[in-house]
Amino acid sequence: MPQFGFNATLDDMVRIRKSCPNTHLMSAPPIFSYASSYEAIKSSYSLLSIGIDSVYTANSCKWIREMTDEKIPVISHVGLIPSQVTWLGCFRAIGKTAIEAKDVYFHTLSLQDAGVFAVEMEVVPKKIASFITKNVDILT
Repeated sequence: MPQFGFNATLDDMVRIRKSCPNTHLMSAPPIFSYASSYEAIKSSYSLLSIGIDSVYTANSCKWIREMTDEKIPVISHVGLIPSQVTWLGCFRAIGKTAIEAKDVYFHTLSLQDAGVFAVEMEVVPKKIASFITKNVDILT
């Protein structure tokens, strides 16, 4: 799983948890390491069992809903999602046009409805990020 841009093992995460017991610790299963919501849930439980506080994923709202229905605390991602840059063609700000800004906002609302407690907004224009933050009930 990535940590500071490096791969980390479950043993590394256990050591981090022990060294920082009063810090919110989020982790993510390795991207594309699961092919179903069942596997995502199973992988998330492995992380929670070692003391991770929440699981990061950029999966579909359908999968996220299934995870949150199982009481897995989920943080997701809007804006530039690095694992999806192939479809964008390059790394760039997301939300600079009215259509993209609306898409980022509605994606955030969909994630909120799916049960996430927070989203990471990456490379979203400041005005759009501020608007979203003021108009959703989750952490941004």
